[in-house]
Amino acid sequence: MESNPDTATLRRRRRNEQARRLEKQLVIQLDRIVNEIKNHGSKDISLLQRQYGTQIQNVLRSAIEKAYIMAAEKVVNMRRQHPSRKLKQSAALTDLTRHFTTAIDLNNIGDKVNEYLGVFWRRMNVFLHQNDVQPNPTGFKPWSAYNPNSMITEMATSALTDTMSDATTSKLDQLGDPNEKVKWVTQHDEFVCPVCAGLDGMEWSINDPSLQSPPDDSHPRCRCELEPVSSGEESAG
Repeated sequence: MESNPDTATLRRRRRNEQARRLEKQLVIQLDRIVNEIKNHGSKDISLLQRQYGTQIQNVLRSAIEKAYIMAAEKVVNMRRQHPSRKLKQSAALTDLTRHFTTAIDLNNIGDKVNEYLGVFWRRMNVFLHQNDVQPNPTGFKPWSAYNPNSMITEMATSALTDTMSDATTSKLDQLGDPNEKVKWVTQHDEFVCPVCAGLDGMEWSINDPSLQSPPDDSHPRCRCELEPVSSGEESAG
């Protein structure tokens, strides 16, 4: 039976719940658009893109921006905990948070939105023309074999976990000391998978090319996080 979780664990779980709510909201919004497309009756992707493209783009951008902000706020909290940082003063934290929420890397967000917008339309195109597709000789199920709503759920998960991972590592790199270390931390409960359990507690310098980060080095919907290693932990080995 799990012992009472500490403050850091509770904070990680709250962030995880927030991420799942964001993912659920994105799936609901995309599902509604997918159902409209299915009921439209047209297989002309160009026509459908003109009619629904802006709507889908706005939904993706809103969710991805929120994911960036969530990741940025996590880094702010990490800095607040770090013993070598003097960020506990409210003014410094306010300035740092403002920097993250108003000066988000718009190029990265735009690239991410375009990437997953392309994924959306490619999968919808395959689904709409599934009867025109020849049998798959590889034996693997093509995307057309799946319900498009399931495809969108998988895409939403990938988009948000990918975004949060990129944002976390980039912000750590921007704000970090080259000698600073981070460690992989799981949720420390019965749902931790073997992959993440094996990474739990591993440490890297933030500029280490071998640095591993969830979910890129674990799996989609990974609940793990990178957290700073305090000087006391480092000296203790």
